[in-house]
Amino acid sequence: MRRVNNKKDDLYPTVLTIGGSDSGGGAGIQADLRAFYYFKVFGTSVITAVTAQNPNIVADIHPVPIKNLKSQLISVLSAFSVSHIKIGMLFSVEIIEVITEILSEYSNSVKLIVDPLMISTSGRPLLEKNAVQILKNLLIPMADIITPNLPEAHILAEINPEEDISSEKLAEILTKKYDTAVLLTGGHSKEQIEKVIDILCFEDSLYSISNPRIKNCRTTHGTGCSVSAALTACLANGMSPYEAAEKAVQYVRMSLKNTIKIGENAHALWPCKPKK
Repeated sequence: MRRVNNKKDDLYPTVLTIGGSDSGGGAGIQADLRAFYYFKVFGTSVITAVTAQNPNIVADIHPVPIKNLKSQLISVLSAFSVSHIKIGMLFSVEIIEVITEILSEYSNSVKLIVDPLMISTSGRPLLEKNAVQILKNLLIPMADIITPNLPEAHILAEINPEEDISSEKLAEILTKKYDTAVLLTGGHSKEQIEKVIDILCFEDSLYSISNPRIKNCRTTHGTGCSVSAALTACLANGMSPYEAAEKAVQYVRMSLKNTIKIGENAHALWPCKPKK
């Protein structure tokens, strides 16, 4: 597999998202492409699973056939000059193994941003139990940066959620354990009532991104996908890790503030002020 050779000066920032399709449009591939468009990078996609869902529930998950998954990934990587790849919902051991095998050929030419998606906002598992260890062993060590929330971070660090440990320490543990940068999102913290603190840890640097907590959010569906996709786009645009993380966090905050009503009891994140 070889990518098309183009003159470097002619290349438009092109990124790839690998993940599940959200039929409700609020998360997954759909949220990723929305973030890519907002930050002016060209988005390509590889769908790992088709889900039947809305902002309130994930009703069904259908993983795509492995042959089709391979074909999607090879088709994109053989023709597009992808610089950054965002990985979200993977669902099964077989999907993880196929993706890591193919991407290992591109480890020196692309940056991997992994959102270790395990459970949906509504509580539906998005990663099979037997796939968690495979994710830890195969994919996470390949990542240039991972974007776990607090529950996911505890699972990856193999630390009891009840254990008294700071977010800063947790991020440092993950960075050393998997030799990767970490953007640890703090929205799930029960202790941070008035503010949300996101932690960026890479190399020997540790940064806190603190913002007032947005009260009475009408939905948080898709926040994890959105921050990871926004981070990917900003890195592809040449921003430093800290600048990219800060922009990604602000993108999600803006989306939370500008939610739009899309049904009688359904709202969606929206990065721009909705039209009146």
